[in-house]
Amino acid sequence: MSAIILRFGGVWPGYNQYHSDEGVTYSAATSMIKNENLDPLRYDYPALVPLTNMIFFRSVFIPLYWTKYYTSHFSEIVDGKLHLPLDRATYKRVLNLEILGERNLNAMFWGRAVTAFFGCLGVYLIYRLGKEMFSKEVGLLAGFFLTFSYRHAMNSHLGLPDIYNSFFFVLSLYFAYLIWVKKTMKYYVFAGLAFGGYVSVKYQIFPIFAFGAVFVFNFLARKKRKYFEVFERKWWIFGLVAFLVFMLVNPYFFLYFKDVVKIVSGVSEKYGMGTKVLNLYPFWYLFNIDYGPVLFIIVLFGLIYCLVRYPKKFLLTFLPVVGFYWVMIYYSKGGFYVRNFITPTPILMLYAGVVVNDTRLILKKLTGGLVSFIGLALILIAAVWIPGRNALLNIHYYSKPWNYDQMAQYLRKNLDPGVVVAAHPFDPPGVKMKKTEFEISGSYSLAEHRENGAKYALLNLNWGRNSFYGWMGYGLRDFKLIGQKPYLKMRNSFHGLAAEEIIRKAEYKALKGWQASESDLVLTKIEPLDAVEFLEIARYSSLEMKEWENLNGVFMKTHDDGMRLEAGGSNEAARIISDSLLVKPGYRYRVVGTLKSTDELNERNRKGFLRLDFFDKSESDEYSGIASSVSSRIKSSGEWVEKVVEDDAPKEAKSMRVSFQIDPMFYDDYFISEIVIFESKSMVKEGKILDPKFELDLLYPNSHGNM
Repeated sequence: MSAIILRFGGVWPGYNQYHSDEGVTYSAATSMIKNENLDPLRYDYPALVPLTNMIFFRSVFIPLYWTKYYTSHFSEIVDGKLHLPLDRATYKRVLNLEILGERNLNAMFWGRAVTAFFGCLGVYLIYRLGKEMFSKEVGLLAGFFLTFSYRHAMNSHLGLPDIYNSFFFVLSLYFAYLIWVKKTMKYYVFAGLAFGGYVSVKYQIFPIFAFGAVFVFNFLARKKRKYFEVFERKWWIFGLVAFLVFMLVNPYFFLYFKDVVKIVSGVSEKYGMGTKVLNLYPFWYLFNIDYGPVLFIIVLFGLIYCLVRYPKKFLLTFLPVVGFYWVMIYYSKGGFYVRNFITPTPILMLYAGVVVNDTRLILKKLTGGLVSFIGLALILIAAVWIPGRNALLNIHYYSKPWNYDQMAQYLRKNLDPGVVVAAHPFDPPGVKMKKTEFEISGSYSLAEHRENGAKYALLNLNWGRNSFYGWMGYGLRDFKLIGQKPYLKMRNSFHGLAAEEIIRKAEYKALKGWQASESDLVLTKIEPLDAVEFLEIARYSSLEMKEWENLNGVFMKTHDDGMRLEAGGSNEAARIISDSLLVKPGYRYRVVGTLKSTDELNERNRKGFLRLDFFDKSESDEYSGIASSVSSRIKSSGEWVEKVVEDDAPKEAKSMRVSFQIDPMFYDDYFISEIVIFESKSMVKEGKILDPKFELDLLYPNSHGNM
């Protein structure tokens, strides 16, 4: 029951309808239905998942929705306004708009329900495998751990191939085990069906290592061993069945073979096949997010314990897992997409079930039933506390309305028609407004949007996170960082500072928790400059700025044209930072710098910027304040330009510092003539600090798109 709740709960409304990768499932299935053929029209994945969706749509959902349609139009049928049977044109119109739904919206929910169904089947299947291989108790424990697996539960809400891949992975290993222990022909046939199904979900063959292990086990178990046993009829039947399954499911694979090869080659390039660079980031993710520390450690103990205690069973199940991990974390860049690791997760939960159950039996023998029961309960609670909490929060947030709908409703109600908004071209859909650029490689900060004439900035964190994926690649030399997430580095980057300023000053937010990834939207009003009178409180010449604090290797040298700065090309942002200046809470502070760059810069090649940080009691975390603001970046070449950054001091503020910053890996030359600091003549309003309830993981993701 828990597995059903954690997988079906939150399927509606769930993630919004704009997940680009779901086209491989429900969209391809609706294409089959509309075109009345079995062509999925895309070949980056095999066709089993859309074919499965199509079968469910035709046999379950479409009949239900036609029944609903006829019931709701019963009076029109009686009155003769609606003639039965429907003519072909009316049938197609009703099918497209009311049965499948506009933009196939109904079908999207159907596809997600089918995925949730396979997610539940996956939990049951690992129970059956654990029961067959070890005992009923092991099966129950493995199923329990998988039930509360965060990613297995989360991805059961989306029409993606990962849950199907995991199901057929375990199903293949289940029948591989039955071949080993029972050796009857029917299990070779079932194994062929399962393996053919697995290969028809993704172009992967990892379970073949389990069948290879079984072949070796069976060969070594015979008293008379002959080399030609490789030609044994049962194994040929297995291979033939698997091949026929792939052929029958993917006929268009062979009809358009050249196109398929080209498309699959493109996917291989995307995944960086042949990279051969170790990436330990997936282990960070599994340890901190998906499994949680306790369950992760139990899995490690389970691996070692099963290797020693049940070596053959361990090899049968672990060889496909280790092959999977080898490809994902070393041979390719697939480990970056952590949803891939849903596939072997059930087997790892099986190892956890074995070691926990045997621990229970030892405790029971030594201390009695009550102590072993209490010990087991404590272990289970500790093991699933983090992944279970994440899974519950996932269905909690996915039960709420889509962020797009909430933001669109607010915009229609509160913004005048034709108002200029800095927004991504597709944010939010269905709302008419005049948009200016909001792009990672272009205009991004409030100051840059102000220069473009925007009155509001609409930040979509779903794509705004794109600047913060660079840390997701640890090697052995960085092993000490495996338990860390570089919040400080990301928060001190231009995009981190600019995004947090937008979030800090937000007028309206449509957000979900990071456990339920969505298009999280933040709307901020852009205040015009020159609305306040100022008094100059400090002025720094280029010579005086040479005495500023130098952070991360900026080379500074006085020059006839001002002070020359050159970034050191490190992996850290380079900054020069002023001394502290006392501030008055509620007063507005403006910093004006006269700057230029010697390099060719343009709209897509902007670099140095001014930065203003307010502090409360201490100046720590590499001088990251309780509230930070940034100017627009330099985009001119060879000419002096004025850059301005201003903000209101929060009530908690005691002091401020001014910086000029160059983000990592830039070797360009900059010149600063002077920097002038102003304070408003009177109190304006108290500035805001970042809402403590705002989850940094929404902006600085734990995985690609937090998916």
